Amino acid sequence: MIYSKSILKVLLNLLSILSNGLLFVAKTLVSVVLLVFTIVSLFYVRTDIYNFPGKMSFNGSFYYNPYNLKEQKTLKCNFHAHTNAWKGVTNGMSTDQELVKVYRDHQYNVIGISNYHRISTYRSSVNPLHVNVYEHGYNPLKSHLLVLNSQSVNYFDFPVFQSTHHQQKIINEVSQNNALIALAHPDFGGGRSYADFEKLTNYQFIEVLNHYRNSQKYWDFALSAGRLSWALGNDDIHDPKEEAACKIFTIVLINGKATKKNLLTSMKKGTHYCVKTTYGNSENSLKTCEVDKGGKIHVTFSKKANKIAFIGKNGEVKLQVERSDYAEYEIKSEDPYIRVICTNDCSEIYLNPIVRCQNPDTNPMSLQKKATLNLPLTIIAKLIFIALSLTLLVLNIRLIKRMFRETSRKVISTKTI
Repeated sequence: MIYSKSILKVLLNLLSILSNGLLFVAKTLVSVVLLVFTIVSLFYVRTDIYNFPGKMSFNGSFYYNPYNLKEQKTLKCNFHAHTNAWKGVTNGMSTDQELVKVYRDHQYNVIGISNYHRISTYRSSVNPLHVNVYEHGYNPLKSHLLVLNSQSVNYFDFPVFQSTHHQQKIINEVSQNNALIALAHPDFGGGRSYADFEKLTNYQFIEVLNHYRNSQKYWDFALSAGRLSWALGNDDIHDPKEEAACKIFTIVLINGKATKKNLLTSMKKGTHYCVKTTYGNSENSLKTCEVDKGGKIHVTFSKKANKIAFIGKNGEVKLQVERSDYAEYEIKSEDPYIRVICTNDCSEIYLNPIVRCQNPDTNPMSLQKKATLNLPLTIIAKLIFIALSLTLLVLNIRLIKRMFRETSRKVISTKTI
């Protein structure tokens, strides 16, 4: 009987030690979680609140045609590819040299190495078409940007959730110093919504074609709300040996010498188009795209297309012409913009939109209204996040003090016994 009571007492002591240990571990985990939340909340102290321009339609009795060029030289470009960086954390599988060789073998003129928050300068001193580019964004929902022509990296991001206001804040921060901004792979990750594209401003491009997704629906939401942007098509590969390499690209049309200045000038005007291929070669190319005085679009391709589609507001197909290298469409009064897709068996060409404007000689991108800071709401938002950060910090300090006091009592109690 005495022996049984001793065993029971030992078991009870073991259970008490185990429960106390588990309780201590649980409290430690809570403390770590509170610490993480506190650190994350500090990022959001930089929240700004904006007044976004309302939805609008491109209007005017003239038409801006980004392809109004007499002489055209073509440059084959990819602005989104990853190499080994940050000790392999970002999953790049090749060196800069290996990736560039693969793309040069496929006749690319511009080969952008867009590692996360790192600018590659490989061959920058010998390549007149070198463009600095990096991918911006840590957040897990992939609200990322491609940043072109920046001389330095901006590391700021909101690491978890992002409202439209947070996204606009990041765009404004990153776009300083003449950087050009592309919203990367909108349909990948779920970080951006259609409603975001109806509001966001101060960027130039949307990565419509990417081997992960086709994001033209997001593009149409932006265009239909009067947010003008030009399309980009990129591979976004992490290994030049993977099947997706050298399948999607952007063709930039330039006048004059093949220099970075002329390249970026054409891109800012929208004088480029995107190509998606099955095997890496496009069966077709743009020959001419003109708008006559009566508002009729005339588009000609180098070879017969399976289908030439004219796309209008909200992504509506306005007209399709089959088995032809030429098509025309008369712009209707209800058409704020028209864009063209040319489809062949193994490739597609996406042209930038022709938009209504007041002056056909002025790039309407330069006339776009921008979101403005709402100072009173911004102050309130910052105070809320400061209060949240302080609350989480105080809770964690109290928890740690309580754990310390309980541990101290147990040590004293043990010594007394």
